Amino acid sequence: AEVSTQSTGSTGGVGDKVTLIVAPIVSSLGAIFAKMSGRGLGFTGGTLDKLESIPGYRIEFSDDEFRENILKHGIAVIGQTSNLVPADKKIYALRDETGYIESLPLIASSIMSKKLATGSDAILLDIKCGDAAFMKDQKSAEELAKLMIDMGKSMNRDVRAEITSMDTPLGRAIGNKNEVLEAVKFLSGEFVSKDLEEVIYSSAKTILVQSKVFSNEEEALVAVKNSINSGKALSKFKE
Repeated sequence: AEVSTQSTGSTGGVGDKVTLIVAPIVSSLGAIFAKMSGRGLGFTGGTLDKLESIPGYRIEFSDDEFRENILKHGIAVIGQTSNLVPADKKIYALRDETGYIESLPLIASSIMSKKLATGSDAILLDIKCGDAAFMKDQKSAEELAKLMIDMGKSMNRDVRAEITSMDTPLGRAIGNKNEVLEAVKFLSGEFVSKDLEEVIYSSAKTILVQSKVFSNEEEALVAVKNSINSGKALSKFKE
């Protein structure tokens, strides 16, 4: 079956648990969210490492299982496989060991190869900028955003980018399991922090408009808040 899929890509930062929260929110509202995530690089934790702190969570799926999960649940977050972007898995580990984590072309190709390989039609990039991120200033963040948007355009994908502040860790929790628990707290409707709330609301409403679930961001934002308050987003996370 042909489905239109959405994905996000973050350049990573300390305390970045955005995927853990945004994915179940947008999926609970009808967007199909398919993402291939990476492990920790340098001083940042990877989404895969965070998910693996959930007992029994499996990050390695065959191509068929990946598709099945998307069709059945409307959501799938997995790691690189031997079939999908195998070169990225090797280069990713090499960058961590050789001091090339902050190379713009390598960041861009790593993020975009995963997005394009999973067949995402619409991609929202979250470029972290500041002391707790790899991009320390606005100029390099904009340069990276342009690189990735151009890559997406050349493959006829709807790619948008948000540059978000990362001068301090996002939210209040740091550490794989702590961040999963904080994501659950957020999805339960508890207030965590203003900075996390801003990034989540902005990303979620943009994805919902990109995926044509809603025609404008105002309607999308109301739905996002309702999904959290009604428990829909949390039950999608548990699913």
